Amino acid sequence: MITHSKKQLVCMISALSAGMLLAPQFAAAQQASGATLEEVIVTAQKRDENVQDVPITIAAITPGQLEAAGFNSVNDLQALVPALRIDYAGAFSQPTVRGVGSSIAGVGFSSNIATYVDGFYIPSQLSSDMQLINLQGVQVLKGPQGTLFGRNATGAAILVTMLDPTPAPTLTVKASYENYNHSNLSAYGSIGLTDDFAVDISGYQEQSDGYIDNIYTGSDTDGEVDRKGARASAVWNVTDDFSAKLALEHHDWDDGTANSTGSFEGLAVGTLLAPLGVITATEPHEVSNDLDTGFTAEIDAAFLTLRADLGFAEFASYTMSRKEETEHMLDLDSSSTGLFNASFATENDSFSQEFNLSGSAFDDKLDWIVGAYYLTVEEVYPDFLVSSPAQFMTPAWFSLYNVGSDVESYAIFTDETFNFNDNWSLTVGLRYSSESADGVINIHPGLLQNPAFGGLPAGETKFSDSWSSVTKRGVLAYKPSDESKVYFSVSEGFKAGQVSPSSLLDPATLQPFTVKPENITAYGRGYKFADRAFRFDGAAFFYDYKDMQVATYNNVAALVSNAATSEVYGAESQISVAMSEEWSANLGVAWVHGEYVSYPGAAYFEQDPGTGSFPPATSDASGNQMQRSPRFTGNLGVQYEASVGYGRVRVNADYSITSSFYFDPSNQYYQEGYGLFGMSAAWTDPSEHWTLALYGKNLTDEEYRSQVLPGTMAIQQTYGEPITYGASVTFKY
Repeated sequence: MITHSKKQLVCMISALSAGMLLAPQFAAAQQASGATLEEVIVTAQKRDENVQDVPITIAAITPGQLEAAGFNSVNDLQALVPALRIDYAGAFSQPTVRGVGSSIAGVGFSSNIATYVDGFYIPSQLSSDMQLINLQGVQVLKGPQGTLFGRNATGAAILVTMLDPTPAPTLTVKASYENYNHSNLSAYGSIGLTDDFAVDISGYQEQSDGYIDNIYTGSDTDGEVDRKGARASAVWNVTDDFSAKLALEHHDWDDGTANSTGSFEGLAVGTLLAPLGVITATEPHEVSNDLDTGFTAEIDAAFLTLRADLGFAEFASYTMSRKEETEHMLDLDSSSTGLFNASFATENDSFSQEFNLSGSAFDDKLDWIVGAYYLTVEEVYPDFLVSSPAQFMTPAWFSLYNVGSDVESYAIFTDETFNFNDNWSLTVGLRYSSESADGVINIHPGLLQNPAFGGLPAGETKFSDSWSSVTKRGVLAYKPSDESKVYFSVSEGFKAGQVSPSSLLDPATLQPFTVKPENITAYGRGYKFADRAFRFDGAAFFYDYKDMQVATYNNVAALVSNAATSEVYGAESQISVAMSEEWSANLGVAWVHGEYVSYPGAAYFEQDPGTGSFPPATSDASGNQMQRSPRFTGNLGVQYEASVGYGRVRVNADYSITSSFYFDPSNQYYQEGYGLFGMSAAWTDPSEHWTLALYGKNLTDEEYRSQVLPGTMAIQQTYGEPITYGASVTFKY
């Protein structure tokens, strides 16, 4: 019997088939225009390929697209990529692709949307929203990437590629200024010291007063931002067959935006105390915090890449050492009472090593790669501090607990593509992954021994666990013509289980929390077409998702669980067209149905009428829409570029839209659908050294929530950036 869901899937596949028939006809109409699209090269299969030749749904973003839209960070990608959301839990980045994303944040946790920079996996959720300065390109690989890419990529992989140093002298300096006293200065330079040795350096400093008003203190700088950083790299071509690249990074961030929270529709203990003069902010971009909230981070990293041509194969080695220290200040009651404030720090040290060996054989009938991967992450929360007014407790600040975890992960993998002839190919991939984790929880004497706060025993608890899996990929591809490709794929993803020190102890068993591994099997059909002036990429997909890891928070601890089974299916397409030598456009749309099929233990928060607090309970979320999974997302960009009088002008307009969605599995806290509109206009002088630009983002001043954080004292919220506008000047040599 065909269910309603299966009927919808059949309809989407039929629509995709229609696109396969119409794309060549539409493209033929563009041939007379004389316009061309830029060729896009990607590394989705760990080799350089034209994006149209890769049987994976890929959103490839060029530096020109980001510059035209006025974007400069990873967080901005969601306006250009359908089915991508990048939300936050405090300062923890939590991306979602096609409904698959991680809501878990805390010591030892990791996202199932993996971020890579120049082939290096970035394990921290606190520092993935980097500035994109010396950028070569960004690729969003949709669906589980369970064979070729490092750790825990059950939902997608985001690949950020930086420019390599070049022997030819290069210099780019850009300065911009926006409302809210927001300034950004960045620079990139590269030079060859010899014919075989080149170096580059980039740096940035971003400062802003922020767009948040504190209606209790009168401050308009609670969202103040001061970010700066630098990256330097050197490439040495030792011989014609061997090269080495070393990159060093340092970042220093002070950002008040993410932890400046108001309350969702007035759901806070402080609202009940309004007759006593307590102020609780509920409007967009307003807070009533009595605490100077904020987030600071200091990051140092070193990346070493070695490449060698062995004749029969290409060898690559990737070695990373990374250290990150952060501090967080939070007002967990979102009011002027000072009922519940918190402060904690994190220390994260990671090391990874990957080896790849790849090549071709049998007159290019076989493309192959084998590899090995190792990662270790040591993470500590030295102290979780809370405070309350002196009339309630003494001392005002005291430590509840400290926690830590050590994670060790390794994998071996292989991926081969058999090119039977000019039309047919078969790709087969296999990966064995193993991960172990040790955790420690040290609960300090004091508040947590009170039954109202868990009744947990003081003292130290150690625990450990381990997991392993074999994930597979198979793709059958057929090229009806030189311009088109159709493919059928089955791929698996695995996200290791997690020990959960940040969840403390289960009050029922007084044992530590752990969550089981995620497993996902994805089935897909795709069609790609590209000629000189037209590019089409469409896909339909179905995911069978087991034990999705989900978390919500009760202020001092993470509430983690597994959603037993989830179902995700949908369809999406991307179109790029050069309509003439002056006009071009791109369109992306995605429709995603994400549902918890079985999830009986989802966290649920209901206000206690006596105390006004929100003690966590559980509900059955079976049948609910998956969190942060809008049914429809889309984006449209139109660009005009031409020589006009003295120099060249470029005008760009972009619009992104999302339908309504929920921030939590129990579907209590929502965001209505909204759209964001932006424009830019730029002039470049005839020498192409100077560019002046005016731009605006969210020009219709849409008000939309960027996070909702349920907690014991308040249901907290933050809002996305309001209307912003500014100007920039760029010098290139």
